[in-house]
Amino acid sequence: MEIATDYGKAYSPVYIETEMMYAFYGRLKDPAGPGLIKFNMDINDGYSYDNNTGIFKANRTGFYSFYITARTRTDRYTTMELRRNGVRVGSITNDLLPENSWEVEDGANNIVLSLNYGDVITVHANGTLQAGTMMSGFSLRTLLETPPVVLYATMTEGKLVEANSFLHIDYDNVHINTAQTFEGNTNFTVPSDGFYVVTVTNSFLDSAIHASLISSVIKMLRYSQLTVPSRTSSSFTFIARFNESDVIQNQLFSLYEAHLSNETSISIFKYFEIDEINVSAVTVRQTPLHKYCETEFCNPLANGLKIEDMGSDFDIKTGVFTVPRWDVYVISANFFGTQVDTVFEIVVNGKVLDSVLVDGPANDYFVNDSKMVVVKRLLRGDKVELRMKGRSFFYTIMSIWTLTA
Repeated sequence: MEIATDYGKAYSPVYIETEMMYAFYGRLKDPAGPGLIKFNMDINDGYSYDNNTGIFKANRTGFYSFYITARTRTDRYTTMELRRNGVRVGSITNDLLPENSWEVEDGANNIVLSLNYGDVITVHANGTLQAGTMMSGFSLRTLLETPPVVLYATMTEGKLVEANSFLHIDYDNVHINTAQTFEGNTNFTVPSDGFYVVTVTNSFLDSAIHASLISSVIKMLRYSQLTVPSRTSSSFTFIARFNESDVIQNQLFSLYEAHLSNETSISIFKYFEIDEINVSAVTVRQTPLHKYCETEFCNPLANGLKIEDMGSDFDIKTGVFTVPRWDVYVISANFFGTQVDTVFEIVVNGKVLDSVLVDGPANDYFVNDSKMVVVKRLLRGDKVELRMKGRSFFYTIMSIWTLTA
């Protein structure tokens, strides 16, 4: 930098601290498996994923959030595994119940890892995964706090959930807890004001009708009606503002006695400061108890409830998000279909980015859920919306936030 002084010109070095974000999103165009799964990457910032080998390689040491969604049809007990250096670190298992008229299943999970430079991540399956199966994720920000606020914990296989009572889940295996505020492995006390990304996955080994209540900010329900021992799961992700000393916990209710699988997990990480500029985050939920759009597509979030809105251009009347600036965005959509098979779509500028069929059980009000977490580069002025054709329950929710700041 050139500086004018009384003695003439002088020069001083200027150091600018930046962070390199790694973002990736890929899906299967055709069925694949069993064995190593190779995704077709739509976005691969940092060039850390190799389409030819199916290997994600950490190009820097840090924390990474991985989202996996397994789409299966007809096959029972299909497991999709995320492996680090060949060792399983997380999975999701789908179980189809044709006797209940369920033919399609979408299972999802989030795995947060602390990776060293050169660590290798791969995805494997023991059966056939259908087109639309996804892997997405991103590296967590390095300049927000030191160390970044990150929690990731899982459950021991077979933990009992008693009938007709709320259980404040205590997670047996705490893998990452940088803030050291996870009291009793149950209550995460927020260490500082900010916008936090929260993911909860509940996975059962046997019959259950269950629900989750997350803190006082947002409540999510997921019902299952099962008649045979099976594995079923629900997973949802959202971004919201939490203040220092707020407590985040997963309160789980089950109508029947049931057992949790080791795919049950919780992840919490801080993503934005309260007063940051040039960032955008919104979380919105469907407001009618049931939404019916059986003859044509509609937006279930139109006239919805904004749970969070940080500098976004989300039109609550139309349910359309207008991109405020060029950036890479995370689009997390949690779908709850009921009674009939329901198609959900994420649409950008009128073009379908991705879609999913939620296989609703017939002739009852029980809910089947699904999830997509898409990482997408968007331009200023782009229009993003959620569309559905069928019937949805009012815990259908979408979060969108900028990946960088």
